[in-house]
Amino acid sequence: TFADVADVKAEIVPGQAKPGDPVTFKLTVSPKAGAWTYPTKGGPGQFGVNDLTPPAGGPITFAGPPADPPGAKQKPGLNPGDVELYYPDPVTWELKGTVAADAKPGRRTVKLTGASVQACDEGNCY
Repeated sequence: TFADVADVKAEIVPGQAKPGDPVTFKLTVSPKAGAWTYPTKGGPGQFGVNDLTPPAGGPITFAGPPADPPGAKQKPGLNPGDVELYYPDPVTWELKGTVAADAKPGRRTVKLTGASVQACDEGNCY
């Protein structure tokens, strides 16, 4: 399972904000020993990618998809000349946004519906 190869943490910073305030949705994937995760973009021949496209609507208006953090490693891809990017160490993506003008006061849940995060070990990807 995914939980066997990586941990995931999501948080919104700051923890309290009012309509119009800027916020950052931080998603951290921490691969366990011998595992890795992928960037959201890759070059030709990139086998795996994570999709962190932010949802439309909801309590946060996102500015767009996040940039891949620095620190990706490289290994040969499946075909000669291909290069695959991956993160064997914890990596955090930051999705910038603004609390929606019509957001109601109180605790809210923000779901990255449609997003997919992949983590792999030598045997499988989840």
